Amino acid sequence: MEFSRPSRGRHGQFFGREMKSPAVGLSWGMKRTPPPSVRATLMGGFLALGLIGIVGQPARAALSTDFPTALEEQGTTLIRAGATHLKVGWIFSVYDAAYYVAEGSTAIDSLTRDVARRLDIRYLRSIPKDQFVAYADKALARMLTPAELEALTDRIKQINAAYQDVSEGDRYSLTYLPGVGTRLDLNGKELVLIPGADFALAYFRIWTDASNPYTQFRQGLMGLTK
Repeated sequence: MEFSRPSRGRHGQFFGREMKSPAVGLSWGMKRTPPPSVRATLMGGFLALGLIGIVGQPARAALSTDFPTALEEQGTTLIRAGATHLKVGWIFSVYDAAYYVAEGSTAIDSLTRDVARRLDIRYLRSIPKDQFVAYADKALARMLTPAELEALTDRIKQINAAYQDVSEGDRYSLTYLPGVGTRLDLNGKELVLIPGADFALAYFRIWTDASNPYTQFRQGLMGLTK
């Protein structure tokens, strides 16, 4: 879903009165809170990146404390490549996120090489599980060939089944270690471990792939912002 740009036309006065979401055909007064059904549609889930009009924001100062510069995972040192903040339509804060890669590697290396990596996300509002699954499936279908998708189908179903609803303050982390697999944690508790370097290369692309139309977010996450 994408938001219309500020306009003086009938689609809404951006700051004064009304904003319209062309994807769902709904509008509401900017001085009123949108109804729950609209808020749910807008949030989309942390996997909605690149699919619902999310705008990446420069990393806030607080991100330096929210996400440490280095982590240890089973003897592997992971260095933070970048951190950023996401909003929907410049209005609703969704989450803060950071991306880590193995020491000695770069975020770009992680796009094609079998290197350790981790995505940490701290939620700023509640998001239901079904939205994670729907947007993940849509993103993977968009990026992968039918053959690639078929090879991953069973493992995608595994991770989809593991997702849970999140509330403000919850933290998801997705960690890949070569020879171990991709682990999904919620608030430090392991939910599932998915084997295969091929799965990690495909799944992390939901956020890191160069085809992501939301360039600012991707660049901030991967530490490419100048």
